[in-house]
Amino acid sequence: CTSLAAWLAEDVKGGKAEPERIFSALHTFAMALEKAHLYNVECEEREAKKQRMAAAAKQREEEMSKRRAAGGPETPRGGPETPRGGPATPRTGPKPPPGAMSLSIGAGVPPRPG
Repeated sequence: CTSLAAWLAEDVKGGKAEPERIFSALHTFAMALEKAHLYNVECEEREAKKQRMAAAAKQREEEMSKRRAAGGPETPRGGPETPRGGPATPRTGPKPPPGAMSLSIGAGVPPRPG
């Protein structure tokens, strides 16, 4: 036990180690290993995502260059000046009553008596 305490950089007074301190040090060490593992996994996922994004950007650029060479539109759906394929169309029909389509919290709920 004393060699384990020394390895974990714990002080051993009088050649006797308290079990609570040993278990506490072991728990702290295990938690540090667990957090380090999670950090490494997140770093690997981030790197993989970065590589996927780079590959997708390269593929989009190749597709755009092929479209330019073919003489077609540069972007799908007509380009950035006409989002979603065309100009916006005006709404038709009656307007909803005020407050009917509110996105606030508690919309349509009567106030509490008080």
